[in-house]
Amino acid sequence: MPILLRPVFSLLVFAGLSWSLTSQTPAPELPTFFSSLSEDELPSVVIETDLRRLIGRKTQEEYQDAQFSLSVRDSLQFSGEIRLKARGNNRKQACFYPPLKLKFDKKDLQKAGLQPSNKIKLVVQCRSSDMNGQLILKEYLLYKLYNLLTPYSYRVQLLQFTYLNNRKKGKKNSESEPQYGFLIEPEEEWERRHEGRILDRERGKVEYFEPAPLLAMSVFQYMAGNTDWYIYNLHNLQMAKVPEFDKLIPLPYDFDYAGLVDSYYAIPHESLPIKDVRDRYYVGETCTPAELDEVRGLFIEKKAEVLATVAGFTYLEESEKKGMINYLEDFYEILENPKRAEAIFCK
Repeated sequence: MPILLRPVFSLLVFAGLSWSLTSQTPAPELPTFFSSLSEDELPSVVIETDLRRLIGRKTQEEYQDAQFSLSVRDSLQFSGEIRLKARGNNRKQACFYPPLKLKFDKKDLQKAGLQPSNKIKLVVQCRSSDMNGQLILKEYLLYKLYNLLTPYSYRVQLLQFTYLNNRKKGKKNSESEPQYGFLIEPEEEWERRHEGRILDRERGKVEYFEPAPLLAMSVFQYMAGNTDWYIYNLHNLQMAKVPEFDKLIPLPYDFDYAGLVDSYYAIPHESLPIKDVRDRYYVGETCTPAELDEVRGLFIEKKAEVLATVAGFTYLEESEKKGMINYLEDFYEILENPKRAEAIFCK
């Protein structure tokens, strides 16, 4: 069954090279499952699987069979058999529902007119409650805010999904309440989009990174109130190589421990001088006032768009929007004062 596709436009510029208008236009590249989805829609997903087995054996991260269907405005867009497994570290321990990795059947993707790129990560609610739904929406928003600041970031797709517990024969399948979740752009898709490469490494060093992108990422983490990342063991951080920079750029992920999200299970690391994740603390590298001025300019330029993104997010409750906006405005109050900003980031 065909997937609802989003138009894709590309512009190729070659210095000193002209093309004849009569040249044959190459066939457009097929979309991936992720890129076929529209950010303007909220797809509805049903995952039918042995939920008891998934939750009971989540620490083992074993693939199991499932049935996956996706609809947009009550119109079925994709359906097929998949394999899924639990993934993650802290969340897998703290949450009833673990984050998932989905593995599609390549033949089903090809029949739908999609590339056979068949693995994707799904971030789900920790538990079935409205409060947990708000938490996952706030984490989704943090990915969207980072998208505003740099193209070198993971795109995400919001969706609403339901678990259908595939029980033993003779017993009626049970259905969960609808929950929010989001898909994270697959690594290979990010690499194609940027003509780059995400390194498979377990250790990093400050000197590996381009200073400006590293500082911008570090300031973003401070804005989010997130101390749950680390360069040296690449905790919630990847290194990527793109043509635009000589050195590597940082690629952060997992923001559930951020103060802006304020998950009930999130606590600062014992080595930090803070007791609450909503207390901001800068864990990035120091910088010069000149380096900071450039990054300050970027964040201040994007301030209106950052606040508008939160204010205009339909699915978040008004009280949660207000809390996020107040938290962000506290950050901008610091950033817009050069002396206060230098005292934090250039110490």
